[in-house]
Amino acid sequence: RARARASCVARLPGDAGPRRRVAFLTRSTALSGGNVAMFSAADFLRAEGWDARVLTMDARDLDMYDSDAAPVVFDGEPDMRRSFRSDAFSSGVLVSGSYVTCDAGERGASDGGVAHVLFEQDDERRFDHNRDEGRRARIEAAWRDGHVIAGSSWGADAVEEVRRCGKGNPGLPPRPPVCRAGFDPLVWYPRPRQESPRLRVVSLYRPETPHRGAALLLAALRIVEQRGAPVDVSLFGSRPPPGLRAEYLGRIPHHRLSRAVAASDVLVYASPFQGLGLDAVQALASGVAVVCLANGGCREYARDGENSIVLSASSSPVILADAICVLAEDRTALRSMQERAPASVAALSWPALVPAWDEALRAILPVG
Repeated sequence: RARARASCVARLPGDAGPRRRVAFLTRSTALSGGNVAMFSAADFLRAEGWDARVLTMDARDLDMYDSDAAPVVFDGEPDMRRSFRSDAFSSGVLVSGSYVTCDAGERGASDGGVAHVLFEQDDERRFDHNRDEGRRARIEAAWRDGHVIAGSSWGADAVEEVRRCGKGNPGLPPRPPVCRAGFDPLVWYPRPRQESPRLRVVSLYRPETPHRGAALLLAALRIVEQRGAPVDVSLFGSRPPPGLRAEYLGRIPHHRLSRAVAASDVLVYASPFQGLGLDAVQALASGVAVVCLANGGCREYARDGENSIVLSASSSPVILADAICVLAEDRTALRSMQERAPASVAALSWPALVPAWDEALRAILPVG
């Protein structure tokens, strides 16, 4: 299936002339929130008339995505220039999906006829591997000197701060446009769930990614278990957690994950900082209440006491466990949050987000 979707031609069947062209650049298609955002953006932009595709060197996990509209271009060269020389993508906008691919995107775009933009989904300076002075300086230089679209208001704030404090490209606006990633309403929506005397909690457990909050989550769930609270736990992610009674869903495609989330009562999102927090957005769209930390992106959708319990970013495992137990005991508050959840994120559905993407990318398209 992966190879059948590959396309390395300049024009696809049915193309009737020049089109607005955009390619999303990723090092691999390994399952991640950032890649889900780019696949979805490509699919929905293509439905709006863009020649949109994903450019990658590795087709790993391609079957995990609910994406069939946008073609995937495979390129085995480290700098990805072969795709440009062969006219697989010779004009339009190249979107680097992370700081990791930003340099490759700049090199590819420099061959001519292509504009490059960094889709800044987070504040990369906060990642442990990017905190030394050299890496921080390179990140801030990319923000100052190149086109950027931000995945949330929080991300735009970070870029704007750097641009206002340093001399950069005078042709760029101080604040980058915000192009949020959202949920596909055909995949993420409320489904009937059976009443249960036990609170059904679902969460991502990915310990190899420190900013996902795996240690905090695991410690809090152990406290809940020790208290004997009526809580059942389902986890998805990279590997099963040690020493916890939980159903482990593993790495599953989004259409299956959406059903598991919609069958739950609460999604616990323990990350101390996220550019947006797609897992939480998708859960709310499914009519599931959220317990999250006051990370950067949650200001876009999480309303404490309305659709979520929002805790301090420095919360301890005990505080997180307390929040879970509150919802296990107070079903009236839980049902109220669940009922309000879908409408609270309606503006973050992909059909509602495409106009902002269209406007931002049109402004970057090369003239002619």
